[in-house]
Amino acid sequence: MLKDGTTVNVILYKSEPGILDKIKAANAVSAHLAAKGFPVRHTVDSRITKMTNGSHEKYAAVYTYLDGHTIPWEEYNQDHIKALGMTMSNMHAALADCDYLLPDVADEYLAIVARTRAYFADAPVQRALADKLLLAIKPEVFDGFEQLLVGSKLLPGKQPLH
Repeated sequence: MLKDGTTVNVILYKSEPGILDKIKAANAVSAHLAAKGFPVRHTVDSRITKMTNGSHEKYAAVYTYLDGHTIPWEEYNQDHIKALGMTMSNMHAALADCDYLLPDVADEYLAIVARTRAYFADAPVQRALADKLLLAIKPEVFDGFEQLLVGSKLLPGKQPLH
């Protein structure tokens, strides 16, 4: 809570490749939507704090508090889903003029598929899966995902990741 009584959230981000760019993109989208009157969390100011511990880096930022509550899964109904769909549609329309360069969804998921493929190709991981879970995941299983994502880059009307 700030001196003036305003409630804020401090978000500490996980370490992953390109996280700073992802934080900046998410902040730009939130700022754009907030400026258009959407009830979104957005940064209190433009600072992003970098914390270092040896070779490990983490980032944090301070955001406005978005009041509300979570609806338990078993209480969701048709009205909630329709309201969510309408809100998502309005949000995408409002983002049509967002001039921040957002990443391509397929590129983001291609990077995730590459990391996941490398993880499951690792011999110790393969042994642990076999010994502990009686599972075998061949790295080739990711070929189909990669082909789908590469093919999706050829489709028109793509939505940027936000």
